[in-house]
Amino acid sequence: MGFKKLSSKTPKNENDFVNSARGETDDNNNNKGTKRNKKLMVNFTEEEYKILNQEASSMGLGLNSYVRFKIFRKD
Repeated sequence: MGFKKLSSKTPKNENDFVNSARGETDDNNNNKGTKRNKKLMVNFTEEEYKILNQEASSMGLGLNSYVRFKIFRKD
């Protein structure tokens, strides 16, 4: 796995950031135009939800994008 080259182009929003990420979240498929139409319901305690929101905010991501990033991240 190589490093992604930095560009001067700044992502417009958190979904652009997540969708343009390569490396840990890259599945080697070109998913442009792929619509996310499957839903998954997960219940959290109030404390867990606060933690997720704080971590998402600290990374500058929306909650959905952050959870998706955490799920598909390879350690």
